[in-house]
Amino acid sequence: SINPIVQAYELATESGVYEMTSATRFVILANQENMDNARLQEVVKLINSECMGKQVVANATLAMVYGSEDDATADDILITIDKAKAAESGSDSEEAYVIEISADGVKVYAASENAVMYALRSIYLYMISIDGLAYGTIKDYPQLEERRLHVDCGRKYISKDWFIRQIREMSYMKFNTLQMHFSENAGFRIECETDPLIVSDQYLRKAEVREILAEAKKYGIKVIPSFDSPGHVDQMLRT
Repeated sequence: SINPIVQAYELATESGVYEMTSATRFVILANQENMDNARLQEVVKLINSECMGKQVVANATLAMVYGSEDDATADDILITIDKAKAAESGSDSEEAYVIEISADGVKVYAASENAVMYALRSIYLYMISIDGLAYGTIKDYPQLEERRLHVDCGRKYISKDWFIRQIREMSYMKFNTLQMHFSENAGFRIECETDPLIVSDQYLRKAEVREILAEAKKYGIKVIPSFDSPGHVDQMLRT
């Protein structure tokens, strides 16, 4: 099994195991919608980078191409956004996906770009944990629409680098929301140009917050800023 677990893994009647090799390609189905989708391309590149970093296929850089179903070989992973097919998972969630594994290779049908990201992670996590995927169908979707982590960076300064690392870990574990709590009695931790005196000695600059937001967007994480007001404003009243 893998962590986080999938909703269902239905084994096929035909026995066999799919393994990613140096011949494996990420093949994005070459329809106009997919080819115009920059976010889809970004997600596939991101997962390819993760595969290289985790050495899912040792000493191999996997190819990424656009192609038809006929172009995809038994080594390949064919990827497309298909909400109707993804709904066969049992959910109409934007994060639902279906993975079909057979002697013809692997086919991913996802409801959105972020669902593609989760699906491809599930594939390589099976490769890492049990050295392959048994022929069958994986169906997955979230039980909760929002999986949130709340970080109180008002009471305690937390660096940009920590947030970047945490965003990557959150996405890996299929969290999709980060709440950044910037202000508390003990601190006001984000740059304020209109009234700089309210800001604590340690704080996040606007440029750093923009970097955090960009990383969150890349990894499919929504960011919710949080400010306590009218209560919990001792730090602001000190001025």
